[in-house]
Amino acid sequence: TLADFESDPPDWQYSGSDQLMRDSTLVKTVDGVPFGLQSSIAGSNEKKCLFVRTSFVRKGNNFIELIPPKPIDIPGIADSIDLWMWGGNFKYYVDLVVQDYRDYVYNLRVGSLEYTGWRNLTAKIPNYIPQEEPYIPKSKRLRIIKILIWSDPGERTDKFYTFVDHIQTTSNLYGEKFDGDDLIPEIKKTE
Repeated sequence: TLADFESDPPDWQYSGSDQLMRDSTLVKTVDGVPFGLQSSIAGSNEKKCLFVRTSFVRKGNNFIELIPPKPIDIPGIADSIDLWMWGGNFKYYVDLVVQDYRDYVYNLRVGSLEYTGWRNLTAKIPNYIPQEEPYIPKSKRLRIIKILIWSDPGERTDKFYTFVDHIQTTSNLYGEKFDGDDLIPEIKKTE
């Protein structure tokens, strides 16, 4: 699990398009867990999710960005990132914005929120996003820098709400073993 939103108040900030009505925007943690996630977290203390409510001045290319307190590092070589999103049948779309080790930024489409209830949405990491190189240390960081939620230009603007929970990744954590691999952490400290 990369993020589970158990801190209260949430450390996540928000930003948005010029049309975002900041006085009606609310980002907070609330009690709630997707039913499909309950069995996999049984026995844990995960009971909260992130609630997002906002509105916009007028129709157009509106968006809200959910920004973690610090970028979320993804361990290993990631194949995909998934998160649970609650849809209220709004014509809104979700992207995960990731940054590679060279500081290039990529938008990964997660999906649409035009459904009702919780769904687990997944973004595949394309091969053109570098996560390793032939030199030691081979594995290079990839991190989530924000969640971008944007509207269809014709969608209503007077209200929008969603919930977010349990961001996780499917990653290859295997690291090649060789004589001297114990020195890699010293190299990483200098990068």
